Amino acid sequence: MVFTKALDRAELTRLQEIAFPVVLLHQSPQKDLANPVITIENQSGAQKVVDHLIDVHGCKCILFLQGREVIQALRKTGRGIPKDVAVAGFADSLFARILPPPITTVRAPNEHVGQAAARQLLRLIRSELVEARLVLLTGLIIRQSCGCSE
Repeated sequence: MVFTKALDRAELTRLQEIAFPVVLLHQSPQKDLANPVITIENQSGAQKVVDHLIDVHGCKCILFLQGREVIQALRKTGRGIPKDVAVAGFADSLFARILPPPITTVRAPNEHVGQAAARQLLRLIRSELVEARLVLLTGLIIRQSCGCSE
């Protein structure tokens, strides 16, 4: 199994030429390469959280920031979560669950990605048919950081 950008195109081509079984994780399918791809539907997950912030909480300005530094910087400026700023995340990490307040997040089915990739890899090894591209759906986990009472 190969994660995003772990191998360059030349190496993927070389592995295909020697019939080495490879399943790509969280990548777009490579043109001219027959490696199956397993990924999650990021766009619908992001849309779910944006829709929630707008429809339920009336948010008018939405900003994308990455990492814990989103939250530390807000606290340093004295802004409260969710009193002053609604916060949402992606991937439902342990951090999102234990941080006060708990972070509303898009749950990415990472365990299912790994399981599906292992099944695909076994099929490749056995010379069985595999799905060219498998996209797993995300879900929205509502917690207190967006203003909901959980």
